[in-house]
Amino acid sequence: MTFRLLPKQPSAVIPLVMSVAAFLLIIAVLSTVKDETIASAGWQTYSSMVAIKEDADLDLGEIKSLLQRVAKSIHQQPNRVKYVMNSFVIAVACHVKPIHKLAVDTADGICKIAVDLVGACKIPFAPDHIKKFETRSAIGKKRKSPKC
Repeated sequence: MTFRLLPKQPSAVIPLVMSVAAFLLIIAVLSTVKDETIASAGWQTYSSMVAIKEDADLDLGEIKSLLQRVAKSIHQQPNRVKYVMNSFVIAVACHVKPIHKLAVDTADGICKIAVDLVGACKIPFAPDHIKKFETRSAIGKKRKSPKC
């Protein structure tokens, strides 16, 4: 008897991996995580989920509470966590139409994020990034797969 860890069809691998990884990492994000790597992985995974899952399949109440958490605590977080929290706000504002306004207000409220980055890397200014989506009329459009 053979045990398959992954489904036979490659197209089914990403949703399976996303659902298992998302479950584990989101639990880490929602609890008080001291490890910067785990916390940043959780926020990034949730950002990917809101970009690919239909709005009806998302827990909008949970996302709203996470936006409030970002607004309250982003400036006290380690560098990597700040960066991905900012990405989370951008992902919600761009891909989740029902709470677009709340995410835009959150982005405006957190203003510019100070992160020590290596080299010429820059952290995106959330309000400007969201406006680019708005000018393309792309608010609420979903991705086909997660962006790594």
